[in-house]
Amino acid sequence: MSHQIRLFSCSGFFPGASALRTAISFALTLFAALVSLMVAVTMARADVTVDFERPSLSDGTIVTIQFASLGVNFSAGLNPQPTYFPVIRETRHGTHGASRSGSNVLQVPPPGIDFAAPALLGIFAKPQASISLWVRNVTAGACKTGLQLRAFDANGRRVDRNGSAYAFIASGSTGYTRLTATSAATNIASFLLATDPSDSNARGQRLWIDDLNLDIRPVAESKATAWRHAGPDE
Repeated sequence: MSHQIRLFSCSGFFPGASALRTAISFALTLFAALVSLMVAVTMARADVTVDFERPSLSDGTIVTIQFASLGVNFSAGLNPQPTYFPVIRETRHGTHGASRSGSNVLQVPPPGIDFAAPALLGIFAKPQASISLWVRNVTAGACKTGLQLRAFDANGRRVDRNGSAYAFIASGSTGYTRLTATSAATNIASFLLATDPSDSNARGQRLWIDDLNLDIRPVAESKATAWRHAGPDE
């Protein structure tokens, strides 16, 4: 009796090599998509304080782009914007007292400009949700001026909630007053520290400015990764 030995074909129980590659590729891609979806929502926040200490600038330096690495440049324009740039004042050995932090502040107007109203114009590298800064009136004598911090979007539209409210800052004090501007969205592209236009005594007064705070509100970001079914030859 002849006996014939039959070998079972693997093709009857397992997929071919091409189909197997397709299944593995599909499984790996699906796994990557699921992992991405699990971490899809992340919180992004940036909270930076510009204290004008780094980079180190000498007393009297005109300030424009030196603090760009911290997200802000300073500019000049037409009224009510300043027609001048701010300067650094090194306060450690000054006659007006100290800065709020460190030893450097911004001064507006600069020395030598005696009949301009104090103002500061800043432009941000990224949109902000809220900004604040600290101000001190260092004008000689008994003076005060109304100040307001205004915020604008990239199209120049005002987006802060300060309306027509001004904070009146008197000279003669060694303290600093905090001014803030907040938007309903993360869209503040620039800011303007301005005086009350009805205040005729604002011209000639001088301000020190310290600790400019930039705040991007936490935002949910979707990072889901798109996936596709890989073909048998991929």
